[in-house]
Amino acid sequence: MARCKDLLGKAFGLLTVSHDAGYRDGNNYRVWCCRCACGTEVNVSAKNLLRGSATTCGCRSIKRASLSGREYRIWTDMKTRCFNPRSNRYGRYGARGIIVCERWRDNFRAFLSDMGPCPPGMTIDRMDNDGPYSPDNCRWATNVQQLRNYSRNRMLTLNGRTQCMSSWGRELGIDPDRIQARLASGWSTERALLPGPQKRQRKDHAATALPLG
Repeated sequence: MARCKDLLGKAFGLLTVSHDAGYRDGNNYRVWCCRCACGTEVNVSAKNLLRGSATTCGCRSIKRASLSGREYRIWTDMKTRCFNPRSNRYGRYGARGIIVCERWRDNFRAFLSDMGPCPPGMTIDRMDNDGPYSPDNCRWATNVQQLRNYSRNRMLTLNGRTQCMSSWGRELGIDPDRIQARLASGWSTERALLPGPQKRQRKDHAATALPLG
């Protein structure tokens, strides 16, 4: 049975099975084409995959650079929530159309090169909550920074259109922090999204003063 086991899509170390290579090894085990995290494709026998004797294409630089696998785990988790409908977080990511950019999707080396090592206490954060995981939309951030970014991506509805606060800010030319401050002060969505400073109107008492004498 192991010789015929379907391994499509499964991960073994840095290798992810992409498709059947179309032939079998000398022991009649199916041979699978696997993509390594470094971007290299290699054909590996199911026997070696299942026994754990094949976990990379042979590269070693990825292991040294990935700080005991932290960045690699972040990379794989990022792809899982975007592309695996079985993930319990798929509804908040892949189902909403959030994707991993083509440059990063199958190439951990490119991801690590663009992002660099993850500083202690940080994880990956998308600056635009509606945008993809990509070099121009991602950063390493603390939990506090991520919570602040989450508030900037609060969904607001105006004139029948709904989009996040940061998107409204870009469209209307208003700093999202100003919109957030207005809402926190009790302003309505319509008033908070008005461009420019909103000054409180004052009554002109001089105009209503009684005439002297």
